[in-house]
Amino acid sequence: MTVSTAGERAGTSVSRLVTVVLLTTAVQTVGSWAVLAFPALATEIAADLALRPLLIGWLVSLVYGVAMLLSLVSGQTLRRFGACRQGQAALLAFALACGVAASGTAVGIALAGVLLGLGYGLINPATSHLLARVAPPARRNIVFSLKQTGVPAGGVLAGLATPALAVAFGWQAAIGGIALVSLLFLLALAPLRSALDDDRDLAAPVFGRPLAGLSLVLRVAPLRWLSVAVFFLSAVQLCLSAYLVIFLVKEIGLDLVTAGALLAATQAAGFAGRLLWGWLADRLGDGNGVMLAIAAIMLLASLATAAVTAAWPLAAVCALFLVFGATAIGWNGVFMAEIARLAPEGEVGNATAGALVPTFGGVLFGPSLFALAYGALGSYALTFGGLALAALAACLSMIAGRRSSSR
Repeated sequence: MTVSTAGERAGTSVSRLVTVVLLTTAVQTVGSWAVLAFPALATEIAADLALRPLLIGWLVSLVYGVAMLLSLVSGQTLRRFGACRQGQAALLAFALACGVAASGTAVGIALAGVLLGLGYGLINPATSHLLARVAPPARRNIVFSLKQTGVPAGGVLAGLATPALAVAFGWQAAIGGIALVSLLFLLALAPLRSALDDDRDLAAPVFGRPLAGLSLVLRVAPLRWLSVAVFFLSAVQLCLSAYLVIFLVKEIGLDLVTAGALLAATQAAGFAGRLLWGWLADRLGDGNGVMLAIAAIMLLASLATAAVTAAWPLAAVCALFLVFGATAIGWNGVFMAEIARLAPEGEVGNATAGALVPTFGGVLFGPSLFALAYGALGSYALTFGGLALAALAACLSMIAGRRSSSR
């Protein structure tokens, strides 16, 4: 009887783990697809609305600026309403964002940026909270990396499906389709809410301690240095995702569909990278060291991008951006697992919310500074090369965090 009961419990644990990983990955995928669809369609949207394609970078900054502000309280809202309910709220925000953007007006695009930010600010604390409850410590990095593959998976959809749909039916229909997908996933989560939100606290304050997560991160030295590093890593990641298609079309001379396919390939490399880096971090037992290596490779890839011209063979361009994508888009799972490892007991959601403030800060300022740098340099290639400075800063921060952990 004891053996049978233990086996049943183990089977239930595995089933719960698989369910949570699949659900959190799906939510992450939809959110990433919704956000990255706009950079992928930048040239189409800009031409239709008589805007400069570069302005899409400012839209991305708006998205993550709103997400950064919301992350100040999103670690507490999940305690009150439940992580699953918070995921549903995020999906609703994505659906509304794509719906108003499909109206085809500049005002609709701006409002979509705000709504996308609301949704994105809710995702990671909720999904990390759910995973921390079910992930075995020895497999924490690969479990969190599996969930984080949703980001490049959404990028693949943004790079492949969205441009193809835009060519066939128009960019508004392509964006509107994402709204429908978001609503479908929202409804799919409804039957599971009671089981997944069984730990919510109806008495928990929502706005009582808006800086609790950030304060926690600043108090714990390894978390503090990790957050500084990801400020720079996230800036590089979003610059690559936001400006790659424009760079390939405007300076390398590729057509929109080919450029979108390369963006999708870059995101796919990030997908594979997240699994590889997560597996390696678990194998070595050293998430910090793996993130340091990732940042170093990003630095080299950034410098190499500065030399890319229209004369480069397409195969060489693809090879470079596959490496760039595997690193710049591949670090997030190890990062989330490191937060879970370093956070005090029961504070994973709060620590994640706090660490996301500098993460979204990097995303907020990165594309904007990229746009300003491009205005000064007049070259996307050289501006991409300048991202090496951000990668170097991340390397130095990871080294400082490594030293603080060993004290």
